[in-house]
Amino acid sequence: MSALILKPITDGNLKYMCDICTASFETQRKKVSKKLLSENMGNELEEMIKEPEVESWAFYDGGSLIGGAVIRKNHDASGSLELFFISADKMGAGYGTKAWFALENKYPEIKLWKTVTPYNVKGNVAFYVKHCGFRITKIKTNDVPEPICEFEKQL
Repeated sequence: MSALILKPITDGNLKYMCDICTASFETQRKKVSKKLLSENMGNELEEMIKEPEVESWAFYDGGSLIGGAVIRKNHDASGSLELFFISADKMGAGYGTKAWFALENKYPEIKLWKTVTPYNVKGNVAFYVKHCGFRITKIKTNDVPEPICEFEKQL
């Protein structure tokens, strides 16, 4: 594994990014309510990147596209990780951790990061806490089909 390179998601890589995103989230489908996880997360990615206040990134290892993220920067030195995914065949190999820290380095002005993940996806919860340094700030149970962990990371 070489140093990860972040490049903006473009029309040229969008279809492949959508395929990677859908396959990545498909690995979690049995653990998460259908109401919480879209049937085609690639479509979700495509809709998210149209929003003017977000920035979307593709992660490359060498020349291989291995995942992506959508970031929302706020005006108060905070930001949120709206979507984060690693190719299903690369999961568990340290790419997610490297990708997260590459994003942190890309945004040194962000001093407070936030994200969410379903409580039932224990691997994601452990990833954000143990590998990325987030802390759980709330487990949301009201108005959601299943519990959601809310995370923050203060830099």
